[in-house]
Amino acid sequence: MTFAVYGLAALLAAAGTRLAVAVFAGTAVLAAVQHGSASPATAATAAMAAFLIGSGIPPRRVAIPAIGAAAVIAAGAAGNAAIVLALWTVGTAAAVESRPRGQQGGRWAFAVLQSDLLVAATVVYTALNYGFASWPQGLGNVGVGALIVAALIRVPAIGWPDERHELGLVLVRAQTIVLLTVAVRAASHELLIATAAAGPGLFAVAVLAERDAVRDAAQETGLLAAALATSALGWQPAGWAWGVIVGGTLMHQLRLSGRGHDRTSTLARAMERSGGIGLPLLPAVGAVMTAALHHLGSLRPIVLLALAAGLAGRSRSSTERVEAKPQVEPLTWWREVVVGASAAASLVAAALALPHPPGGDRLAWPPLWVVGVVVAAAAVAGLIPALAPRDEVARVGTVVSPPVLDRITRVVDPPGGTGTLVGLLCVLAVLGAGLLVVGWLRGFL
Repeated sequence: MTFAVYGLAALLAAAGTRLAVAVFAGTAVLAAVQHGSASPATAATAAMAAFLIGSGIPPRRVAIPAIGAAAVIAAGAAGNAAIVLALWTVGTAAAVESRPRGQQGGRWAFAVLQSDLLVAATVVYTALNYGFASWPQGLGNVGVGALIVAALIRVPAIGWPDERHELGLVLVRAQTIVLLTVAVRAASHELLIATAAAGPGLFAVAVLAERDAVRDAAQETGLLAAALATSALGWQPAGWAWGVIVGGTLMHQLRLSGRGHDRTSTLARAMERSGGIGLPLLPAVGAVMTAALHHLGSLRPIVLLALAAGLAGRSRSSTERVEAKPQVEPLTWWREVVVGASAAASLVAAALALPHPPGGDRLAWPPLWVVGVVVAAAAVAGLIPALAPRDEVARVGTVVSPPVLDRITRVVDPPGGTGTLVGLLCVLAVLGAGLLVVGWLRGFL
């Protein structure tokens, strides 16, 4: 039923009507009240598509990424390796087709395709060596590691290039959520422990990204990996992957709502770059911190410091420009709703501690030492000049070339230009079609 409503929303978007906003929003609600591995990605994707269309992006521009995301989510929910790659390739084809024109668009598509070749190799190897029915439980440590790497190296593509929000926030974000969810479902105990410890590390390192969009995507991914791993390990509170995705959706929406000069944009930027107080991900950070600190032994101080550093680092000065006429221009009441929801989710953790989804297991009110950590993170963000911006408004100017985290997938132009992109896409399509044929011949379809 949820996928049927989602498909209707995508068709309405392809027809160019803004009625798709209401149907995408309904899809998000339907997904949120259902249990299942595909529900978080569906809810996040539908909510973001509704926000972007309601914020002024033409519905037809959102339609193809939304359709590609639906195919990706279906691939993640599949229990038969014969159809996984074929569905996944539909999402990749949507990304390549919708890429921006010019050099940056070619680089972006090439980076996504490189990650997808790793996904394809994992699917083919697992299917041919362990059988079609072994997906995803038969991935093994190598396959799980490959999917996690494929998820991480596509994170910069969520926030780059900047002028096509729907590509990253609707399509690539869905791919990242699906890859992490599938990998964690098949991970061994040792890999789950490693993921629970490494997720907060990515949350901290993310603040080094020059682009705010990449920073937000990386922090959400790191926290999501930790929340999925701690839940799979049975650590309490569990189920807070939903809380991460809800907070991440609000965080992305705040960033897009804060690109103007009006008072509401100013408030949105203050919420987004708040150094720990009012951060949309704060409840999920508290849940992951509570779950991990009871089990990680000697790694507990490192996890605690990493999460605190990630909170404090959000106040680091931005190089993104404030646009006089931003591409995403929500109506005033849209912005007020987003900002108000972010405040509620950030400061009242009990609001998310409902029967999951959307929150997870009930969170007890934090002890005083946790409150001290959050206050300390905010104080550090305000006292260190390198972090705290001198002006509330971000600097006006050209976005500099992305350092550190952004360069993970930033590569030279694809050799051969568009021909290389089409060739790589054809390779994925042939592999997907081949698995479908073999699966049909062996009776798995």
